[in-house]
This record gives sequence, C-alpha cells and structure tokens, in this order.
Amino acid sequence: MGRVENAKSPVFTGLGTTGRLHKGEGAKGVQAEQARGGAASAGLSMLLLPASQFGISGPGTTLATFTDWPRVTNTLALDLAFNTSNTFNDVSLFWHSALAANLSIPVPALELNAGAFYHTHLQLDATNRGAFATMVLTQNGRPAGAPMTVFSNYFVPDVTLGNTRFEFAARNGGLMSRVDLDNVVANAWTADQDWFKGWDNRTYTATFPKISASYTNTASNGKRCRSADNPRCTNAYDTPLKAIDGFIRYDVMPDDRWTNVGSTNATDYLTVDFGQQRSVKEVKVYTYDDGQNVRVPKSFDVQYLSGATWTSVPGQVKAPPAPAANVANEVTFPTVMTSQLRVVFTPQPGKFVGVTELESWYPRM
Repeated sequence: MGRVENAKSPVFTGLGTTGRLHKGEGAKGVQAEQARGGAASAGLSMLLLPASQFGISGPGTTLATFTDWPRVTNTLALDLAFNTSNTFNDVSLFWHSALAANLSIPVPALELNAGAFYHTHLQLDATNRGAFATMVLTQNGRPAGAPMTVFSNYFVPDVTLGNTRFEFAARNGGLMSRVDLDNVVANAWTADQDWFKGWDNRTYTATFPKISASYTNTASNGKRCRSADNPRCTNAYDTPLKAIDGFIRYDVMPDDRWTNVGSTNATDYLTVDFGQQRSVKEVKVYTYDDGQNVRVPKSFDVQYLSGATWTSVPGQVKAPPAPAANVANEVTFPTVMTSQLRVVFTPQPGKFVGVTELESWYPRM
C-alpha cells in the first residue's frame, strides 16, 4: 500500500489509480511524512471506487467526497490510523460512508507508525448478502516478519463488489509536513502485459517509463504456477521490468527481481527512460540478497543523463551510508531535471547483484 510514516490529520487525496484486481495495480502508491510530536490521527486509505460512479479514469474522489475519513457512497475502504503518541494504532473498514469495523492493534504487537514497510493483504470473499474480509500485515524484509492477522472472515453486510478501481489517499494535520505522491519510475501496466504474455503470448507496446539493463540473467529460476485453479506453469525469469512493477518481494523461488547473474562486467546498471524531461530528487533501491551468489552490491552510484553524457548526481546522501541487504537503500539529492536515470552497481568480488524494486518519489501537489 505504499508507505506512510510520522503523519497527522486533515486531508490530502492521493493518486486515483484505475486497475483490475491482479498483479501490479496501484504501484505508484502514496507516501507521506511529517514532523513528530502531534497527537492528531493520521491515516492511509485504500478505496475500491465503483466504476459506474467514478468512471475508469480521471481524478476519482475530491475533497467534496473525501473529507477526513474514507466515507464515500457505494465504496468499500480500508483505513490505517496512527500517530506519534500511539493513541491511534487502528485498522478500520468503511462501507457506503459508514464505519463497518474498527480494531485497535496493540503497539507491542505491531506499530503502524514505526517507520517500517508492511505488505498489506486484504482478501474479500463476496456473497449475495455482503462480503467476508480478511486482512494480514507482514513486515517487509528477508526473512519477512511474522504475518499478523488483523481480522479474519469479518462479515460486512450489503457490500457489492463489481467493476472497481483503486484509489489511495492519505491525510495529515501537522503544521510541518512532507508529501511524496508519485513513484515516477513505476510502470505496473507494462509489467502486467509482460506477465500475461507468458500465459497467452499477447503482444503489447511498452509505455514510458521504460527500463533496461546492461546485463540480465538469462537462466530460469524454475517453474512458477500461479494458482491451483489454473495449473499452467511458466518459467520465472529475472527481468528489468520486475524492478519497476510496484512489488517488493523476497520469494523462496525468485519471481520478482532483476539480477546480473552470469555477467563478466566490472559494473552493471539499470536505466529508466522517462520519455520526457522530469524532476527527480530521490531514489530507493530494494536490494535482493539470497546469501549465496546474489549479494548486496559493494557500492552503487545514481547517475542522470545530462545532454548526451551520463553524470553522477551531485550531493548524494545515502541511508544507510553503505549498501544494505534486502531493505530500502535511499538516496536523496538536490532536484535534477533529466529524461533518463540509472543506478550503476559494483558487485562484491566473485558475486552478482539483484534488485527487487527501484523507486523514485516526487511531489505532485
């Protein structure tokens, strides 16, 4: 669901990403930060907007329909509420403008405001009288944190799940805030089409942003079967597209990463082509380290295309200072304008490098 850390309360609405209920949608996400110290509630929401009411494209909700909580007619919404004093650490479900369920999570068990990334799994099973909802939170990392079931098969009456689109929204009420709304390198649509190509050999035209690599592992990671209902299996490969599909995953059988396994180059890189000039001020690299041949890089450098020359971005500040395995490695720098961005990796001697996701957030407000 993206990341929210240290937030507070009134409101700003985030991206209205149209989508289908499968891999890759909503990959641009919403991210918000604020100064610590307030007691007001902050929040991050995911809304399933009915296409019949909001259409399949466009801005989605506005401040007229989304005030402080995701109370929208004919809409099912999941809301996470928290603050720095931990008086709020809640998960709620809303249906048709009304609160349907609320649960306060004990902070020792899981703190929403701890600055960690969590995978949020929301499963909805529809009936003719409503829907059963199950939600599981799992802290990101390798190995992943222990899953926490927030609620299981909670029945929400009268819910109807038809043709919907996703919208993500966040709210804060602090006097000092920083808001990052757009992951400018994400391309979930192209990643989706490439994923489907393995099933039905469809053809598609890639859209911007586009990604390429100086070298990519060509060996299969094994067969991946998508579901018991559809037993067809496809080979799982490392591809650059999987580094911008919006997913951060560390699977036992790798199926969401790029690696340079087999490369003899001293360095290798991932390049993102925006298709136009745009502002960039931050890059996050989620390294993939399997503890064997694919290891965290010895170092990496963020570069941008200046005219026809690749140049190291000036003023890079890295957190952590040295590359770390299976976590976000964030690089911030004064804003640059460029049409292309790349990350150049120097592997450890005798090892290779891997990336499960590459992000670059930039304000859109």
